[in-house]
Amino acid sequence: MVYENDVRTIVNMGGRPGTGYSSFARYWPGLGDGRVEDFGGGGISVEGEGGGEGGGGEGGTLIREFTVGANRGGDGGRLVRHFSCTEWPNYGVPEDTSSVRRLMKMVREYIDAVEGTTVIHCSGGVGRSGTFLTAFAGVYGGGGTLIDIVQEIREQRHPMAVEGFAQYEFAYKCVAEW
Repeated sequence: MVYENDVRTIVNMGGRPGTGYSSFARYWPGLGDGRVEDFGGGGISVEGEGGGEGGGGEGGTLIREFTVGANRGGDGGRLVRHFSCTEWPNYGVPEDTSSVRRLMKMVREYIDAVEGTTVIHCSGGVGRSGTFLTAFAGVYGGGGTLIDIVQEIREQRHPMAVEGFAQYEFAYKCVAEW
């Protein structure tokens, strides 16, 4: 999917991979182990890893650089930047908006500098990713209210995107504190 859709930016609102219902499977190899994972005709390798502000994942964001599709067509693969939000609990919201607003700014600066598609996900693809997308569109989008944005996301993605008042309020605070 990443290679076929020319994805250059992945925003992971699900934190770190784990096990169980409220997590997601790891879809990249470890840093520095030299492995290239093959997902059916195209490999992925991690080129670097560090924090957004403060390094090492501090400040709520861990950034990785992947090479995707390294063994497809001899092109050497494509660079993909992977932003992981490390401070957002499943079914909840962070204590304040600062780390998410920093993440929004970093993502926007990156997508302005590269061409390609952006993918946003969490474990279920509904609450955290929908809330981030709502706040992001509220700051950088072409207008409309947050209610309009949530309605459009629900029509395009899932009817439960932005799960309840706390997540809607958090998106509103991100925009208001921008």
